[in-house]
Amino acid sequence: MLEQAPALLITAANGFSISEGFNWFASDAVFHDLLGDLVDQYGLHNMLEAVQYPYQSKVVQWRVWARIINRYSSHYHTSPLMENLRQIIKGRPYYIWTTNPEHHFNLAGLDHVVENEANWVYGSCQTPDHPHVDLRAAARLMVGLEQERELTEADLPRCTTCGEVLTPLMFAPKPQLDSQQVAGLNKLVRAHADQPLAVLELGVGDQNPLVKKPVESLLRQFSEWNYVVLNQKPGPVPFNLQPRTAVIQGDLKTNLAQLARLMARPSKAR
Repeated sequence: MLEQAPALLITAANGFSISEGFNWFASDAVFHDLLGDLVDQYGLHNMLEAVQYPYQSKVVQWRVWARIINRYSSHYHTSPLMENLRQIIKGRPYYIWTTNPEHHFNLAGLDHVVENEANWVYGSCQTPDHPHVDLRAAARLMVGLEQERELTEADLPRCTTCGEVLTPLMFAPKPQLDSQQVAGLNKLVRAHADQPLAVLELGVGDQNPLVKKPVESLLRQFSEWNYVVLNQKPGPVPFNLQPRTAVIQGDLKTNLAQLARLMARPSKAR
């Protein structure tokens, strides 16, 4: 399915992030190392709680955002997982449809991406036509300052046009899909509507409403498309999609690496 596909639609969610080392829901050593003092002060249980907590000030909120952005996006180096995905793409047309906020696909040079819930790497004020700002340098600075003193309002990143304190795009009151990203995805879909495009699903939960259900709808609409699912615990495949679906259960990193190695070998060697 993957080799014969003229193009790929790749979907990725929390399972892919976990395979790269970020987990919204874990109360593990990484979580406590990163947010330990705030964990104790506010009774936090995981990263998702940490970013959603109603803190008393923007300064405290930015203490959380800055640490997370700095750890997971400011110093990102392309992972073996991403390299294996690049091997599978093999220069073909593709789009990645994801709910992951780390912006890792773009940072790894895979820039045909729709971020369904935006990302935390770029921030904006509340005025729609004011520019988006890369927050990584500000996050690094704030994390460094926290080692020396308490942060103040003056340390927070601000819009270069109006001076308002910035909010990461994914945490804005009304996160907006990037219209250029959506147009690119729609173009890929139209161009391969009658061809055996492969949908490669990487760590998407069975009940994910922003990726799983819309993609299943596309698969029903385009009868030539095939469906390849990689998940630790994959859910049931709709009956009418089963004849053109391959499900690979187990560790995503291991299985994606094996697929990449297999596809890199000459066909006779397989």
